[in-house]
This record gives sequence, C-alpha cells and structure tokens, in this order.
Amino acid sequence: MNTAIFSDTGGGSVGIGFAIEAGVVKQISDTLIKNGKVTRGWLGVEIQPMTERYAEAWGLKNTHGAIVRAVTAGGPAEASGIKRSDIIIAVNDEEVKDSRDLTQRVGSLLAGTKNKFKILRDGKEQTLLVTGARAR
Repeated sequence: MNTAIFSDTGGGSVGIGFAIEAGVVKQISDTLIKNGKVTRGWLGVEIQPMTERYAEAWGLKNTHGAIVRAVTAGGPAEASGIKRSDIIIAVNDEEVKDSRDLTQRVGSLLAGTKNKFKILRDGKEQTLLVTGARAR
C-alpha cells in the first residue's frame, strides 16, 4: 500500500515512493477489526545487521539473524537473559532473515505471551523464553 509519494514540485512524482507491505497491512487491519487497536511488541534491545564481515569473523555460514548491540535495563530481553553480542537467529521457530525481519517479528508479538528466541552466543545455539511487553 502506498503511504507517500515524494514530489519536490507538488505537481508530479520524481519516482520516490514509500509503501507498507501488503502482509503488514493485512495483519494490522485484522488486528484493528478484532481488537479496535494495535499494540506492538517490545523486546528492549538495540540491534544491528549481520554483515558478511561479521559472519566471517564469527565463522558463520551466512548473514542471517541480527546482532544485539545493546540491551535495555529492565526490558523483556534482559529479563530473559539476552545479552549484548548475542545473535538472534529465530523467533518461535521461524528463521530471522535480517535485522528488519527481527523488528517486524518482535512488533507482531503480543504483550504477555512467552516466545522462543533462538540465539547464538559464543558459537553455541541457545533457546531463551522471552515474555513480550507492550511497545514503549
């Protein structure tokens, strides 16, 4: 769904548009119809993309996942044991492709629900249970 089209003259487009993916629009509209509001999930981390350089440095086969750059004190991630430098590779058994994918997955989690986060820490996979919170 188009959300905005940029025009510096007001009369026509210069070819820059902004859009929301159809799947996201459907999910939000379904939630609005069912609940009358949308509450986004919150994890309490700052993430950065997994690049080829990082993957190579950590001896990983691909660039899937997202690196935890910082953990918010008192947030759901800290409470569940997620730490700085962990690599989040799956949420509820669904692979995390990249940092954007992780952001969307976390945003769709319901506050108060327990969710499985698969991480890599020191080269070993671990699964942590994270109770989602309302986005701040």
